[in-house]
Order: sequence, then C-alpha cells, then structure tokens
Amino acid sequence: MTGPEEALVFGTSPDCDVRVDNEYVSGHHARITRRRGAYYVEDLGSTNGTSIVRDGKRSQVTVPTRLLPGDEIWLSRVKIPWSPDV
Repeated sequence: MTGPEEALVFGTSPDCDVRVDNEYVSGHHARITRRRGAYYVEDLGSTNGTSIVRDGKRSQVTVPTRLLPGDEIWLSRVKIPWSPDV
C-alpha cells in the first residue's frame, strides 16, 4: 500500500486482495486501510470476527481500529502477518 489512502481486503472470496483459505474466515472478512500515514483494521461483518492482540490482550474489532507496531491481527482463528512496513 503506497498511495495516500489504500486498502486490502482479506477473505476467502476470489475477488479479495489477500485470499485466506480457512473454514473460519468469511468471504470478505476484514480490511486494512492506510489513511494519512496510519493503518486501520476493520471487520466487514464476518461470521467469526476480527481481533487484534496488543500488549498481550485480545480485543474484538467492532469499529475501524488503528494498528500500532507489534499488534497481531486475527481473522477468527487465523493470525495474519502484519507490519507497517508492508
């Protein structure tokens, strides 16, 4: 993601930017968006939820949530590698 505002959609659907082949992941599960130099994750109404682990505490993503270095992104039971350098 290199533009001023770009997004990647994660899920099982063929039209997702990042395909995740797992029975617990929804068709269009989550989106990571870059806005004004910051990254945000949001759940797209998935069945099994999206969460982040920050400082050892897991929190459900219910609104677009800013990602911080060291955060772990989980699509249900699947950990998604993430780094702000991607």
